[in-house]
Amino acid sequence: MASYGPLLNAEALATALKFPSVGALERSLARGNLSVRTVKFQHRRGTFALAHEVARYLAEQVSADESQEPEKGPGERGA
Repeated sequence: MASYGPLLNAEALATALKFPSVGALERSLARGNLSVRTVKFQHRRGTFALAHEVARYLAEQVSADESQEPEKGPGERGA
């Protein structure tokens, strides 16, 4: 939230989620590939998301990724 404040516009959301463009973000949202809750405001163009919702989504993705990693043996190290 320090970088964007409580509300992210589509450009900030695309940057935070590492999309190459806002168009790529919009296509992914339209296809239902992202479970980040977004909103559209009356009399405002574009898509917006609450920063804490984006943080929650990213934390869930990291948690899911960590639970899928195989456990390392005693002599193995991470990269």
